[in-house]
Amino acid sequence: MLKHEGMAGVTGLEPATSGVTGRRSNQLSYTPICPWVGGLQFKRQHVHQRLSARLCKAATAGRQARIPGFLKYFRLIHLDPHQVWTRQKQAGTVCEMHKGKQAVSNANDEALQGRVREIFTQSASIKTAVAAGDAPLKLAEMAKACAAAIANGGKVMLCGNGGSAADAQHIAAEFLGRLRADRDRDGLPALTLIQDTSTLSACANDYGFAHIFSRTLRALGRKGDVLIGITTSGNSENILEALKTAREIGIATLGFLGGTGGHAASLCDITFIPPKTSDTGRIQESHITAGHALVELTEDILKLSS
Repeated sequence: MLKHEGMAGVTGLEPATSGVTGRRSNQLSYTPICPWVGGLQFKRQHVHQRLSARLCKAATAGRQARIPGFLKYFRLIHLDPHQVWTRQKQAGTVCEMHKGKQAVSNANDEALQGRVREIFTQSASIKTAVAAGDAPLKLAEMAKACAAAIANGGKVMLCGNGGSAADAQHIAAEFLGRLRADRDRDGLPALTLIQDTSTLSACANDYGFAHIFSRTLRALGRKGDVLIGITTSGNSENILEALKTAREIGIATLGFLGGTGGHAASLCDITFIPPKTSDTGRIQESHITAGHALVELTEDILKLSS
């Protein structure tokens, strides 16, 4: 056990003659600073390795107070054991950051640029395949469905998870605001089914994450509306539940899907599925391009212009 009475006898550790300062000048004090406490070191420059290892190990278990004398020592220099552990972790983080900086400095610029070219080439290839397939016909049908709903007093609703949730909000914003600068038209009614964390957490907590969209859809959706479900896998459970609920209500179901379409394909009246890829990033890039096309076509059908 380490007790403050005997600490001066430990190799590499001496009481500081000038350390008797502060309010408790009658108590033994040690000059701080040692690497294992993230900056505190004793007056002697060379602290015994075994002592350092023992103190570090004790810091880890400090909150269990398994080394009473050690805790007395920490009180002596007015340093909480939890602070020591926190500083040690921060020191480790700095070490990892240093490794990260080395990795960045060693990165091959030519290889990185090549990867960028590859990503853009892949994305362009997939979009070219989209344009050559039946996607233009499907997007035109989707735009007609959206235009009909809006013309009859309905609205477009969208839902998705993660990046697809961001795409849903993006497309809704294009309907509500405007996409083309030369089309200063009235806003078109569109919304995402989850727009705030309170609604999201309330529905997830009370009904389960699978029902976060279907719950709000039952409250906001009306027969004649349109629901666009966005899922790169085609199998997101909460999207499937929303599509099922939409069909029960009489809401048209459109799907921006990925891969083979998954289980969502059979629940959608019309689907848009980028071909030739299962890569989430490339699918999402095609989804947002399709979303822009959908908004523009809806504007054209409704003859909205300046």
